[in-house]
Amino acid sequence: MRRLRWQDLFCVRGIIHGAFLLVGFSAFAAPASASTLCGFVAGGGHLGDDQAFGGAGVNDQDTFSFMALPQRDGTVVGDVQNTTHEGDFFHGGVTFLRCWKDEGPGPEHPMAIANNAEFGGFGTWNGEVGYGFSIHVADRAEGGRQEDEYEIWIWDDAGNIVYSQTMEDDAVIAGGNIQIMPPNRGHSGPSE
Repeated sequence: MRRLRWQDLFCVRGIIHGAFLLVGFSAFAAPASASTLCGFVAGGGHLGDDQAFGGAGVNDQDTFSFMALPQRDGTVVGDVQNTTHEGDFFHGGVTFLRCWKDEGPGPEHPMAIANNAEFGGFGTWNGEVGYGFSIHVADRAEGGRQEDEYEIWIWDDAGNIVYSQTMEDDAVIAGGNIQIMPPNRGHSGPSE
């Protein structure tokens, strides 16, 4: 799987929200052979200094929580909150989800096929509407700490990145857990 830089990305999906169009992008190109399903995806934790427990805005830690839940009708619902180490706050609603399996480890329990998920939608940045987001997570181990991965990109309605926390910044979580659940009769998710 080839990792793309955000500078290489182009608009591949749009979300109509109010009177403007939020442009989104896919930060990860799943291999054509990666055709797996997932149920819901959920998690929470923090990135940054794992020796200090000051919370968001302290000790270079970002905190996050999320849930992306596919519905029987093919829609996706969910919620995301991310507070940066600088004290900025993002809150978003999830409108898309895709899952795939890469060569890396995980997940351990429950045994979903996919170990990677990407989801996104639109939301507010520091209380202002008009922002889109995309999140990539990897469920590498039960317990997640120092194993699972979390990346986020937030952009304004003009498509300018206003915040990102990516592998280049060290996306392995210092605390928390990410779970990619196997599909069930109520929640079988889309695949790529």
